[in-house]
Amino acid sequence: MINQGVYPDNVIYKTLIDGFCKMGNTEAAYKLFDEMESQKIVPDFVAYTALICGLSQTGKMVEAERLFNEMLKKELEPDEVTYTAFIDGYCKSGEMKKAFSLHNQMVQIGLTPNVVTYTALADGLCKCGELDTANELLHEMCRKGLQLNICTYNSIVNGLCKAGNILQAIRLMEEMQEAGMYPDTITYTTLMDAYCKTGEMVKAHGLLREILDKGLQPTVVTFNVLMNGFCLSGMLEEGERLLKWMLEKGIMPNATTYNSIMKQYCVRNNMRTTTEIYRDMCAQGVIPDSNTYKF
Repeated sequence: MINQGVYPDNVIYKTLIDGFCKMGNTEAAYKLFDEMESQKIVPDFVAYTALICGLSQTGKMVEAERLFNEMLKKELEPDEVTYTAFIDGYCKSGEMKKAFSLHNQMVQIGLTPNVVTYTALADGLCKCGELDTANELLHEMCRKGLQLNICTYNSIVNGLCKAGNILQAIRLMEEMQEAGMYPDTITYTTLMDAYCKTGEMVKAHGLLREILDKGLQPTVVTFNVLMNGFCLSGMLEEGERLLKWMLEKGIMPNATTYNSIMKQYCVRNNMRTTTEIYRDMCAQGVIPDSNTYKF
């Protein structure tokens, strides 16, 4: 555009910055942001928010914080979207004190945290192992009349499962359904992973049947979780049957699927079968990854 003597205006710059941020290319977005100022176009609230969102999502919290403070100095008032993106970034990096400080700041200036804000906080708490606080947050959301979404529930189910509280996770799934919110593939896959890690393969396999019976679409991650569970439990025949079923149903495995089986055959010093599976993998057009060659 510039080569042809046509210069982007404020709207075009903001659209491009937002687009690059959503692609995770914050360097390109930042370059455009700086270019706006060099073209005497003053970045507004929307441009700042888009870039803060992008930086927060990619874990560049120091840069996001600098922009946020710059926004405040220029008397550009952040809204719920700006705060929530910033809070989510801190939660993802495990900086929960800073996340809650921003939450409190939101409330003090009259902004209302929404379900996305609370979901980010709940997810961060679960990842830090603060399940009781996450549960309190869940009840606080309900008291405030906020409609919990599937992401909120999945975050807490994931936290409970990682802490080994499978029964509590199941109870929460029951509460979900009582509230008219039904578990999705991610919920079931999370619970399946917990069962696999405790060696409860009958229950884990049963969840795959439940996913299919409910008309949900399992992902390759779902199958990889189950495959890894079978292999780590020494149930290689079941693992191979699962792989065969996937191929028959047109569900394309990936390198991780094959790696689980090959690794266990290597552990058993059965290199002939390992080689056969490797050849089958290549014949299916599945590209080996770096882990494939570590066995």
